[in-house]
Amino acid sequence: MLAHVQHHYWKTDDGSACPQIEFAAMATDEILGKLATRCKGLVGDGRVAVMNALSQSCAIEESPWILYRPTNHAALSSFLGVKSTRVEPLMTYDAHVFFATADDARAGVGILESAKIDGKRLFHVEPDEHDPLKVFYRVEMHDPVQPDAEFIFRNETARFDDHFTTIVQRTGKHQQRADLQILKSAETIFQTTNYRTCLSDRRPKEWRRNGQLALSNLRKISSSCSRSR
Repeated sequence: MLAHVQHHYWKTDDGSACPQIEFAAMATDEILGKLATRCKGLVGDGRVAVMNALSQSCAIEESPWILYRPTNHAALSSFLGVKSTRVEPLMTYDAHVFFATADDARAGVGILESAKIDGKRLFHVEPDEHDPLKVFYRVEMHDPVQPDAEFIFRNETARFDDHFTTIVQRTGKHQQRADLQILKSAETIFQTTNYRTCLSDRRPKEWRRNGQLALSNLRKISSSCSRSR
């Protein structure tokens, strides 16, 4: 939720002047408060770890990065001539493609890799290293394109706008670093969590101290909370 509004509505580097981010932060704060209340009997006066999987940074001062999504993943796969048995869309601009044979999978990889726009590859393609019948792809084009732009594939051409939808020019981007905050008691989770700290990407070193111990304790807490449902 918070990541979504950061992708779409981030207006200033410190996250101010953005009611969408403020709303998402308040909602997240309420969620953390409810979790703290639910787990209070299990945690007692022990430590509680709060962390995320990724962080984000403001991208409004960077060159435009446009998120394009195939309007219909399965229809696009068929149009390109990829002989798949099914296509499973993932987050937005990516998908898993499944095939009946390894030969079809290899041919599908070749077709996807052949697609180009403005001389650049249209897709990033990864055959699955564990399953020869499975291929991952995502749209690799993020530059602004003209309304009449065309892409090429298998020596054919097609209008980009006929097969892709413009979602957003991102205002925030993922960083492959996470925030970890260790709090002494459950009551302080939602009183001291500083969303502005996360937004401006400041991470005190002490947050990362004893990280493995914190992760171990968090797993125990999560497991106990699941069993108490």
